Amino acid sequence: ENLCLGQWPRRNGMIDYLQMAQDAQRCLQALGVDVSPEQLVSTLSPAQKQLVEIARVMKGEPRVVILDEPTSSLASAEVELVISAVKKMSALGVAVIYVSHRMEEIRRIASCATVMRDGQVAGD
Repeated sequence: ENLCLGQWPRRNGMIDYLQMAQDAQRCLQALGVDVSPEQLVSTLSPAQKQLVEIARVMKGEPRVVILDEPTSSLASAEVELVISAVKKMSALGVAVIYVSHRMEEIRRIASCATVMRDGQVAGD
């Protein structure tokens, strides 16, 4: 339900829960997220919750996604899951604007980068 929030598929005037689960599973699989669509969000790890949010955005088939510090609350082992999803988004043709203080993450995922300091461009 979280992935389809506000965009519930309908059949005969009723919410089509089977279609909703299938759509959610497809979005999650496209990003390599190993979460069941039936799993309660309250039982997910912080990384899985972040990935569900990213999958929700991807369901709308965006051309550009802005991620502001998506790994700031994650343990280093969980960061890999988000980085992998970002790479898959990029491979699907989505432009990702990734804001982070962690330069190692930027080096791993960015095709180009702009460094800012005190609101000014400090380097490219």
